[in-house]
Amino acid sequence: MKSHPQGNDIKYTDENGNSHLMATWLPKQINDIFADIDISIAEKEIEKGYALYTLNISYKNNKVENFDYSFWDGTDWSNIVSARNGIGLIELFGVASDAKQLKLKAEYIFEGEARIDRELEDVLKKIDPVPFRNSYYTISHDKKPKQNKPLKSDIAEAPLTEVSTDFQQTYKADIANVINGIKAGKYESVQPYFTAQGYDIFNRLITYGNAKVIGNPELRFIKFEDKVICRSVPMSFNFKSNNKQFIENVVFEINNEGKIDNLSFGLSGVALNDIVKKDVWNERDRMILVSFLENYKTAYALKRLEYIEQIFADDALIITGTLVKVKPSEVNRYKGNRIIQYNRQSKEQYIKNLKYSFESKEYINLKFEESKIRKAGKGGDIYGVQIKQNYFSSNYGDVGYLFLMVDLNNPDEPVIHVRTWQPELGPNDSVYGLSDFN
Repeated sequence: MKSHPQGNDIKYTDENGNSHLMATWLPKQINDIFADIDISIAEKEIEKGYALYTLNISYKNNKVENFDYSFWDGTDWSNIVSARNGIGLIELFGVASDAKQLKLKAEYIFEGEARIDRELEDVLKKIDPVPFRNSYYTISHDKKPKQNKPLKSDIAEAPLTEVSTDFQQTYKADIANVINGIKAGKYESVQPYFTAQGYDIFNRLITYGNAKVIGNPELRFIKFEDKVICRSVPMSFNFKSNNKQFIENVVFEINNEGKIDNLSFGLSGVALNDIVKKDVWNERDRMILVSFLENYKTAYALKRLEYIEQIFADDALIITGTLVKVKPSEVNRYKGNRIIQYNRQSKEQYIKNLKYSFESKEYINLKFEESKIRKAGKGGDIYGVQIKQNYFSSNYGDVGYLFLMVDLNNPDEPVIHVRTWQPELGPNDSVYGLSDFN
């Protein structure tokens, strides 16, 4: 509103017919959102000169899906931490580790993301930021959380088949040893718990961004055909050339020989429960979908080019989109001063371009939300997945809508036949779907 020539005159009419000046109404709504965010200490590890706090972060008594913030480290505000599924962290060193109160501020300017768009970055440099009083938080050590619950599995309440109690004790002991090995930095010591493939993925994940385990999570072991799925271990990742720290729930897949054969970044709580609570499908179908989507997003984060090449059909229809800026003289011809350049690519072209993209980026992080999944009427386990994708990397970022038509008849060998991307919803909030590719 501050950058718009008529920003002080634009009005909003609510559902009751009342008119509000956007320049004052919008900041109030944002400030009220900050006021409804509750942050408390879930767990803490304190040693001499060091303190690690795991945070519960909720909004109106629900876990926040995503929340970026920084904290006061005793001398300055920290790098940005991106909390996920209601879990955040604060890590303090030296004198600051003895702080009686923790100070935190919500991120709402997103200067890092703005650098991706030079025009937006230029606008931000020319306008003073809007201050929000409620975006600052002080957390006392003795503060009681509104929901005094321990960290639970991301699908703790979902009605899925669990592993028998006797076997759970074995799996818990193995996962605990892996967690302790990560915390101690003794990565080679945990190799006996993995298959060769699992240990390769483990090493990729550990080196993804200086991985650290957060807190002592309550795990859940789900039976899935001849495998066991362990959900899930919260971990943080940070990168040398970036000022952002991500938190992800890491999922372990254990084979029928008791070895960890795969690891993946879990879906968000909402996206996950949208699938597992859809009891119109049987449990097997739901778990196949969850596993596929988690492996898909993880493959891009860990740059597993060989896996991505394997899951695309040789004759797959692949449509990628690129945002293209237009000249100022053409601004009236194109809504939003941008056009979308769509490209149909062969699998070979797509993999070649993806390889170049992976090599040019220190990291990639994907977040899925607002998913709609449909099962094809024939062909067995063939699904159309429509999902909102937030793509963020060290040198590029975008938000758009992804569609995948995927054959999951063999869950160990998924096959993608169609992949499309569009930056915005079409007419009547439409996204490419199964009906477009019959």
